[in-house]
Amino acid sequence: MDIQKGRSNSNFDLEKIALVSSSFQVPAIDFNPDRDLALSINVASTNLHNTDHFEVKLSLSIKLPKNDQTIATVVYSGKFQQIQENEQLTKEYFSQVNAPAIIYPYIRHHVRYLSLEAGFHRPIILPIINFVELARKR
Repeated sequence: MDIQKGRSNSNFDLEKIALVSSSFQVPAIDFNPDRDLALSINVASTNLHNTDHFEVKLSLSIKLPKNDQTIATVVYSGKFQQIQENEQLTKEYFSQVNAPAIIYPYIRHHVRYLSLEAGFHRPIILPIINFVELARKR
């Protein structure tokens, strides 16, 4: 999946969102996605070529808490451009809060689709995440 550039009236423009990598392993034939799943999220930001362009990678791992087995790992990348500087919405804050919130729905959709294609009766539906709280905890 690849989303192309669109102009907005904000201090940042989204230029592209793309899948970087994806792995999925069904733990057992009787796997039930309604059981508790443990999520691990990582956000990494990189400036591109000393310009106002930057990339944010959002990585998500899904594990079974009972045996710590990873059943899925998905990485999506978003390329953004800072149009103008703003003291209230810095690039660092945008990279840790806003950009992941923009990218995360693509990961949710991807995991749901993969779990359906894997033959689950009901798909894995990831929870909505509050990236403001997540950034605060870091």
